[in-house]
Amino acid sequence: MSKKLKTHHQNFVFYLALRDLFDWGSKAVRVSGYFDSEEEAQDAARAYRLENNIDKNSLSRLDVVAQAKDDLPSSLCMTCDSQLVEISNQTLKDIKALKPNISTLSAKATKGWWKICPLCDAYALGIEFEEGFPVRTQDGRIINFQELVPELDFYS
Repeated sequence: MSKKLKTHHQNFVFYLALRDLFDWGSKAVRVSGYFDSEEEAQDAARAYRLENNIDKNSLSRLDVVAQAKDDLPSSLCMTCDSQLVEISNQTLKDIKALKPNISTLSAKATKGWWKICPLCDAYALGIEFEEGFPVRTQDGRIINFQELVPELDFYS
């Protein structure tokens, strides 16, 4: 793959979408999280087809769809599709002092706030503590992380 094509290819993420073959007006339903490479998405598609008995004679079709990273909703986690929360610069310093593994922190802050996934980074946000770190929700509330935990779906 040429360097130019590879760089262009890195501006996309991939996901699996299920389509109804007999209803051309229906929209595709996304059935996976996002993958960084097309190869990962193809592997996941093979596994999904086996697990859900989707074959050539099926009423549904499974597609790997490319989406520009710039078109992703910035309020959703690319790994699990949970609503992101935000943490302040000071909270980030406090979290980093504990040296946790943080996997979903945004690359840069916006007006002093960092986006982070409360589901993927629950331990970094203090789920095992009696009182976790403060987070700002999508609707602007600043709450203790433990107040958010009942709203999270750890089992989907």
